[in-house]
Amino acid sequence: CDDVVVASITLFDRYAEWRTRPRVPLVVGGWHEPGERRREELFVYLSTFDRFNPVILTAIASVRVPTRVVIADNLPMAVAVVRRRGAVVESEPRAPAEIARTARVLVHAGNHGMCCLGVRAGLPQVTISSQIEHRFHGRMLAAAGSGIPVELQRWTVPNIRAAIERAWDDETMASRAAVIADQLAPEFEGDPGEMTADRIEAVT
Repeated sequence: CDDVVVASITLFDRYAEWRTRPRVPLVVGGWHEPGERRREELFVYLSTFDRFNPVILTAIASVRVPTRVVIADNLPMAVAVVRRRGAVVESEPRAPAEIARTARVLVHAGNHGMCCLGVRAGLPQVTISSQIEHRFHGRMLAAAGSGIPVELQRWTVPNIRAAIERAWDDETMASRAAVIADQLAPEFEGDPGEMTADRIEAVT
């Protein structure tokens, strides 16, 4: 467990109890404290097979809350489906601090980077997961009280929509996400480049 350089946080580290060296802080690109939180929209990031799945796209388009979506590669079909119901579709990646400033809930596939961004920002998360690692992340968020996983076998429009609506309305989940953000904030501190160089130098 100590012969690799691990960039993660305790919540998603399967081997945390066996490590004797600290993890490298995860890089959340361009992060800075977002200032006043507006918490006014659903932020959706589609980056895997979710971009092609009509059930997921239909579910997201059916949610009646302000929605902002980033779709990797701006796939025309996916953009058209979610934009038809009034969602704002970004053509470029959105800065992490802007996501934290305006989002009330995150929806994504359970990617490690997005999960960590959600943790740092203190936001409830809905993970629509098919891959094993992504399922693990979603289950860890659920166990911590800050997320709802919707795994492959439960992919229906009603199930996905219900999970998003619950996360949007659940004040207890929002409070829990904020507490976890405070608890894990120290794990995002430090210079990852310097720490990585130190670890590599120690084994060369």
